[in-house]
Parts: sequence; C-alpha cells; structure tokens
Amino acid sequence: MFQRFSQAISPYANLPLRLGTGLAMVLHGWAIVGNVPSFAREIRDLDLPYHEPLAWAAIAVQILGGTLLIIGFHTRKAALSIAVVMGVATFVERWPDGYFATTGGFEYSLLLMLAALTLAMSGAGKASLDSLKGNP
Repeated sequence: MFQRFSQAISPYANLPLRLGTGLAMVLHGWAIVGNVPSFAREIRDLDLPYHEPLAWAAIAVQILGGTLLIIGFHTRKAALSIAVVMGVATFVERWPDGYFATTGGFEYSLLLMLAALTLAMSGAGKASLDSLKGNP
C-alpha cells in the first residue's frame, strides 16, 4: 500500500523543494533591492571585480531564478544559476565565519545551494510548466 502511494506522489516530490527554495530566493532578492549600494560594497570587500554589476546579477538570479523555480519553468537552468550564486555566498563570503548561521556562517547558504543543485539535477517534476512542455 505504501509503495503504491509512494509511486503515485513521486513525480510531485520536487514541488515542496521548488516552492520553498524559490520563495526564499525571491524574498531574499527583494530584500537586497532596497540596499544595492551596501550589497555592492560587500561584494567589493570580498575582492571581487565589477561589484556593482555583480550585485545586480545576483539580485536578478535570486528574483528571476526563484520565480522560475516556483512556477517550474526552465527549472534546471534557474536552479543551476541559483546554485552558482549560493556557492559564491557559501565558499567566498560565509566560509570564514564557520558553519552555523547564527554566527554568520554558511549553514543556510549551503542548504540553499544544495537544494538548487538537487533541482538542477532532477528537474521540476510533474507539477510544473516544464512538465507541460514535456520536460519534467
């Protein structure tokens, strides 16, 4: 009985991951929009070049990529883009502060990066626009 249930819901298993990751990214991106100069300074302080364009690119990936995850459209590309942004946040920005998010560490950014990588590898699933196009 459980096996039949499991097989029936399996094509929809990525839906909660897509919705949660997408919503987190959209909300985080919108929160940064109001303070782009500060975000650009943070990027500059990491010794990354082109800090202003990188700030806007990261915001765009978070808002647009998160929205695409929520609706399940071009999910693999959107998720891979998010994974790259969260990889930079994890390994460049947060790594020196240790693991725990409570001390400014990489715990949360790593989790978002891994969630995005999972979606990039597995796709949107059945409840998505990608599935309607024949590309779950």
